[in-house]
Amino acid sequence: MTTYKDDYPDRILRFGAGRTDNEGASQTTFGDATASFPRAEYHFQSSINKSNRGGEIHQLSVGGGTTGKDLDIGPPAGGQYGMVDIRETEAGHVLEFNDTPAGERILIKHATGSGVEFRPDGSVLVTTSRNKVEVIQGDNTVIAEGDVDFNYKGNLTINVQGDYELNCNNYVLNARGNKRRKSMVTRVKIYLVILELKCRVIILKLLLAVQQGLLWATKRLQQKVDSISQAKVIQRLRQAESSLKQHKQD
Repeated sequence: MTTYKDDYPDRILRFGAGRTDNEGASQTTFGDATASFPRAEYHFQSSINKSNRGGEIHQLSVGGGTTGKDLDIGPPAGGQYGMVDIRETEAGHVLEFNDTPAGERILIKHATGSGVEFRPDGSVLVTTSRNKVEVIQGDNTVIAEGDVDFNYKGNLTINVQGDYELNCNNYVLNARGNKRRKSMVTRVKIYLVILELKCRVIILKLLLAVQQGLLWATKRLQQKVDSISQAKVIQRLRQAESSLKQHKQD
C-alpha cells in the first residue's frame, strides 16, 4: 500500500526537509493526497486488512428487534489468511468474499452497519439502520416453505387498488383495542335496503288513501242510491193512493 511516507527521504534530498515538511503529502499520482493511509488502527503493523488475518470479523448491525424473538443468526465465522478477499474503504464500507471452509460468505456492508450478508448455510441477512424502500415495476411473488412471522412496532397500512383475497384454513384475529370494519359495498346495500323500506311505506300509504277514498265514494254512492229508492217508493205510494181515490169515486 502506498503512503505519503514512501518518497519522504527522496523528497528531502531533492527539496530539503523544510519544504518537504511544510508542503504536506505528496501530490503525485502515486501518492496519498489526503494522507489517510495507513489508518490509525493500522499504524506500526501490517497494512493487510485485519479480517484477512483473522483479527476482526465484519458483521451487520442487527440491533433492536423484538423481545423474545430468536432470529437464528449466530455470529459469523472468522476467515483464514489467504481465503478472504476484502475491500474496505476509508469511510468504512466493506465488500468481503470469504472462501474459508465452513465459513463461506459474501458481505456487502455500509459504514452505518446496513447491508446484505450471504451466510455459509445459504441464509440471507438484510439489515438497515434507517428506512427501507422497495419499488417493483411488475409482479411480485413471495414463496415461503416454512413459517412466516411479521413484527411491526409501529402502525401498518395496506392499500390495495384491486381486489384483496385471503385463503387460509383457520383465521384468528386478536385486537387489544377497537375493531372497525368499513365497506363501501356494505354501505350501498344498507342504503338500498333503507330506500326500499321507505318506498314500501309510501306505497302502503297511497294504497291506504286509495282504499279510504273508495270507501268514501262507495258510501256516498250508497247514500245516493238509498235516497233515490226512498223517493221512488214514496212516489209509487202516492200513485197508488191516487188510484184508490179515483176508483172509489167511480
